[in-house]
Amino acid sequence: MPYHAVVRGRLVEGRDPIGVRRTLHTVVNPEGNFEAVPGGLTWLMFDIDKLPVASYGYTTTGERLAHLISILPSEFHHATFRYQWSSSAGLDDWSTLSCHLWFFLSEPWPCRTLYERIEYGDWKDYDIDPAPFTANQLHYTAAPIFIGTDDPLAADRSGLVPGAVDSVALSPWMREVTPRPMFTAVEREERFPGAGFEDLLADIGPSYHRPILRAVAHYVAVTRNPDISWLGQRLREAIWSAPPGRNRVEDYLDERYLHRVIYGALSKYGRFD
Repeated sequence: MPYHAVVRGRLVEGRDPIGVRRTLHTVVNPEGNFEAVPGGLTWLMFDIDKLPVASYGYTTTGERLAHLISILPSEFHHATFRYQWSSSAGLDDWSTLSCHLWFFLSEPWPCRTLYERIEYGDWKDYDIDPAPFTANQLHYTAAPIFIGTDDPLAADRSGLVPGAVDSVALSPWMREVTPRPMFTAVEREERFPGAGFEDLLADIGPSYHRPILRAVAHYVAVTRNPDISWLGQRLREAIWSAPPGRNRVEDYLDERYLHRVIYGALSKYGRFD
């Protein structure tokens, strides 16, 4: 449907569904309108955004989708899935891949568990965005509208790819509970303000895309006059020295990729003045 989308959570009982704001209902925000479905859901959507692949030279949809599946956890490698390319897909000569990948699960999984598994758990080294696993996150399903031109992907915009299994059985996972470290005021001041950017750079590898985005966003957000030349050079140094990942390191060193990441952060934080 051209004007519809999916929200992973459900509307809190008693809320008016007409014109409702998409806010998250929590203990600290009891006025929020959306909450997680109790017990979880038997489907999920992975959002892959601007994954750099220029060096591979892919020319077909099949090759590009196979690459995306290969960077997911092994449980998804042989399963049926539905794909939908984002509105920007292909507009950069396929130097990056941006796609939604939808799977059925053999049993329901809660939003929070999946979010934590990606953010902190055994999936944290995969370039998967945890944001879709919050109960109020919008999942876009409608095809983009191109004004003055036809959709460059046409019938290839979305489709179903059959696999050996129609639903994915996820391996068990529970978040490990560890004591929160205690810092004195002096230790906290010494530990966090100056270390943030370098700590985020140290997270690069074997996951690259998300740590790079976070490091750049942090630097741009806290630096009054960002030194773009220095930032680019420091990123290249960190990328070269990082542990190997599932994608080729040269694609993260590609000037087009680094330009998009850096200038996207500059735009977000209003640093063009």
